[in-house]
Amino acid sequence: MYYGNQKELEYDFIIAPGADPHSVTLKFTGQKKLSLDAQGGLVLRVKGSEVRLQKPRIYQEIDGGRKEISGGYEFKNAHEVGFQVAAYDRSRPLIIDPVLAYLHLSRW
Repeated sequence: MYYGNQKELEYDFIIAPGADPHSVTLKFTGQKKLSLDAQGGLVLRVKGSEVRLQKPRIYQEIDGGRKEISGGYEFKNAHEVGFQVAAYDRSRPLIIDPVLAYLHLSRW
């Protein structure tokens, strides 16, 4: 699911009950560097700019509230990133919610 939120592009991966969240893979090409920042966000450096994906919010909606689930990005290889997720109720949908931000850098 994609949507705009206060000048940021947000998208959610909604993992169906019983599905494997490790099957979700983001593939990147053309970046000079792919790394994690101190807050667990994903940083892609490309030709004088940065693309950042904030540390994903991972949660389940249970009884009208959100139950936060620990997790974050994990590198599958030099160009692919997935998600590591702590234990959760596999009988309910799981939402993985990263936020995309674009920054222009004059030097780095």
